[in-house]
Amino acid sequence: MKYIHHTNNIIDIAASVLPRAYGNTSGLNHASPEELKALGWLPVVLTNPPFDSETQVRTGPIGGQVGDVVTGNADSVDVIFSVRDKTAQELDDEKDAEAGQQLKTLKALGLALNDGSFVPGSNYTNTQLKAIIKAKL
Repeated sequence: MKYIHHTNNIIDIAASVLPRAYGNTSGLNHASPEELKALGWLPVVLTNPPFDSETQVRTGPIGGQVGDVVTGNADSVDVIFSVRDKTAQELDDEKDAEAGQQLKTLKALGLALNDGSFVPGSNYTNTQLKAIIKAKL
């Protein structure tokens, strides 16, 4: 479990593993939730839904960051990641970028074919092919 630390309701240590000691206090890892709260340590409640990076975007985190305010007499702090579907424009932009990368590789291969540094039918290793293409980029 991760914890934040706050001083005067302002987070000064973002979500991290609870240290065994902090300041003049040792044994934090054995302290009760009430003792930790009294020392400014609150557990993090993480919301991090699964997502498909091909079709979705994850944003965040929101909450639990240094400088954020801990509200009232909180017993925990929410750290939230959200997921949304990529827009048609974002998907199109990714396809454009991928097409550009493919074109760059094909152009290098075409140059290698034209100058004779790549001979079709040869039994090149992946390392050799990579070197031939890389030399043309």
